[in-house]
Amino acid sequence: MVLFAIGVAVASSVFTITAMSVDRYLAITQSLRQPWMPSRRGACSLLAALWIISLAIFAPLLAVAAVEREMVPMLARTKNGSAWMERSIEFCTEVWPDSIRKELFGAFSFVLVYAIPGCALGSVASPYLSMCLSRVCMWSCCYAMRSAISTGTDSFTDLGLHDK
Repeated sequence: MVLFAIGVAVASSVFTITAMSVDRYLAITQSLRQPWMPSRRGACSLLAALWIISLAIFAPLLAVAAVEREMVPMLARTKNGSAWMERSIEFCTEVWPDSIRKELFGAFSFVLVYAIPGCALGSVASPYLSMCLSRVCMWSCCYAMRSAISTGTDSFTDLGLHDK
């Protein structure tokens, strides 16, 4: 049950962040053509759908979840000093019928939870990241040129921006 809850929490977080990013992208790119303002009902419906999809993706973990017990040696303090004792610990694990199903579930969940949202975020953010980086480079070059002019240097060599 713990592994199921962790998987659902991670998937719903990734899906929500992806939805927010796509929403912001549409708000920026569609603002001049048509105001982008989703309704409260639409946003709530989308969030409910994202949680249902997250629950469905990790539902197979409920079928393979198991609790295992194992005896572990521990050093315990006694009145006469310390002694080794064995203690039973419990931990959550997955017991799959075969390794093929486990690998297929791992690949399936990776594609749905990380690869597809990652590609969506990459395609949304890529043009803006490159635009921002080019502006940062341009501003730093302009700053270096202004510094060269204001300090009276006649080349970038004196500022240390050019190979000597």
